[in-house]
Parts: sequence; C-alpha cells; structure tokens
Amino acid sequence: MQEADSLIARRLAGEGQGTGAAVFAGLCRSAGRPAPWLAASVGDYRLVAARYRHGHWVIDWSSTDQTYEASGQTPQPGVPADAPANMVGSGMVLPAQIHHSALHGRQRIVLASDGFFSVVPAEQLSALLDAEPTPLPADTAARWCALARERGSNDDVTVVLVEHVVTLAWLQPSSLLALLWLGAR
Repeated sequence: MQEADSLIARRLAGEGQGTGAAVFAGLCRSAGRPAPWLAASVGDYRLVAARYRHGHWVIDWSSTDQTYEASGQTPQPGVPADAPANMVGSGMVLPAQIHHSALHGRQRIVLASDGFFSVVPAEQLSALLDAEPTPLPADTAARWCALARERGSNDDVTVVLVEHVVTLAWLQPSSLLALLWLGAR
C-alpha cells in the first residue's frame, strides 16, 4: 500500500495534477481451520467485525477514524479536521489498519465508506445487523446503501458485507428425520 501511495502520487505529479485520494479495503481468507481472515483498510472507510452471541450481533472490533483529528495531523487551510487524512495517493500518514480474525461460529464483517457511517453511527450497527436474517439476503448491501441515502448521505456510499456461517453438512433432511424418529421411540 505504501508503494501504491508513492506510485499514484508520482503519476499524478508527472501528469501535472495535484494529489489524488483513494481508499483501500481488503479482506482475504487463507486455508485452514478455523478459517483465518485478515482485513485491512486505508482512507475514509470503516471496517467492523461482529460476532453473534446470546441472540444478538455484538461488535468485536472496529477500525478507527483516519481523519486529520484522529491522526493528530494539521489539515491544510480550508480542510475540516474530520476530513480523511490517511488516503492512498495523497500521502499515507498512518499505516493501514489491519484486523486478524479466526472465524468461529457466526461472524459478519462490514466494510463501509464514510458515506454510510456518517449517517449510520457504529453504535447503531448491532441493531441493523440484528434486523437481518442469516444467511444475509443478497440485496442487503444495496438496501443499506439506500438507507444511507434516505438518512441524507450526500457522499458516495459503499457497503460490503461478508458473513461466515457454520453449517452441519452431515445433517441432511433424511438424517434429521431419522434423528426425530429415534427420539420419538
């Protein structure tokens, strides 16, 4: 990411342009059990990991704001303190925020832009997750983007949702009937 930051800045300078700005969000899974995940973000994105416990979705980890204020940087004149400071292509002042997780049971990962989190505070995310069935319907991210628009977001809105659901492959309908029949004897 540091290399990408330098390459983008050099390319823009070579074309006579000012600094650029881009976000990066990545999520990857490697082989093995339990399933290890690594998630990383740079820019005006927030990454949230939630786990299902006692009938509710609980936030396990959330990336922090990467604003001028949060990073202790002084913004240029006319730039608000809550503007993103850590953007690829315009000078990464902080490293990427990285979260490692080994998935056990039910877990959901939310990667969303500030266009979403500016109108859906992280404190409301658990309730929003609780309202969604498992597995997540295919249109969930699109509905959440529409919700952000309904709540007045004028920024670009991006939502990526990942859900890990443990299933019992051996428990087929015929097995379930056999178990119920054995239990009734």
